[in-house]
Amino acid sequence: MSGNRKYGTPYQEALLALSHQVARIYREECVDGYRIDVDLIQGDTLIAVTVTSHHSGQEAWVPLEIGAEGWDEHRRARIIHEVSYVIGERLKVERFVADYVAAKVRGIIDAYR
Repeated sequence: MSGNRKYGTPYQEALLALSHQVARIYREECVDGYRIDVDLIQGDTLIAVTVTSHHSGQEAWVPLEIGAEGWDEHRRARIIHEVSYVIGERLKVERFVADYVAAKVRGIIDAYR
């Protein structure tokens, strides 16, 4: 399986990349809680989607092109909603995997009692 496989549109790729970054931060900190910001950058030519950990302040971010859709508060709110959903679902998977690994390790340790 190729690590460089494309999954969809540039927007979907950006959401995927952001979810990978946030998952890495979660695995390092093992703490939930984050803030999502969506703002214009570089002379209002790009959209920056930033997820900041409440615990450490670490940031994950991706740039998006403004494109033909333009920029307004409705689009900003929609991006925040979609990013929140994607990150939330990714963190559900990360928590599940962490619980699974912890249970397996407990089983291994219990076998040596």
